[in-house]
Amino acid sequence: MKKYYVKKRFIDLKDSYYVYNTEKDLLFYTRIANPFSKYGYDLWKTEDESLIATMYRKQDRKNVVFTIEKDEKEIARIQTNKGWTKHFFSIEPQGIHVVHNDSKLSYTLWQDDEELGQIDTKLLRLSTTFTIELYPHAEQLLYLFIYLIIVIDKVDPSMKGLLFKRIPF
Repeated sequence: MKKYYVKKRFIDLKDSYYVYNTEKDLLFYTRIANPFSKYGYDLWKTEDESLIATMYRKQDRKNVVFTIEKDEKEIARIQTNKGWTKHFFSIEPQGIHVVHNDSKLSYTLWQDDEELGQIDTKLLRLSTTFTIELYPHAEQLLYLFIYLIIVIDKVDPSMKGLLFKRIPF
């Protein structure tokens, strides 16, 4: 099992997320892809300042779809339903589905009845911090987890998030 921490500061004008390993080394960070849109995020690797992937938000009649692109090719889609209560998160074409516990502080990712990992957060905190526990370590799977955290934070915010964020649907 490999563990990572994704942090977003309490007040961050750049709306950035930072990914650390257990030794507190900064591995990745995100930035808004287009300064005129809140729904696109670039994922950057800090080691060589290279762009890894970009995520964009699209919406249809029933669902909100976040498309992840790498080298201008779609590698995954994170999908959730519209509305105040989120019934599901899924990642296609990998066939990953996300199950949350009743408090929505812990999310477990499954693929073909195999547990891939878990995303946890705390109820009371000054900064938004998520913990990723990745069971089979794969770097592309880590990218999907990072983007899933951004989606969860945007569409299913914490109590603090409800005070400072606008719900986009």
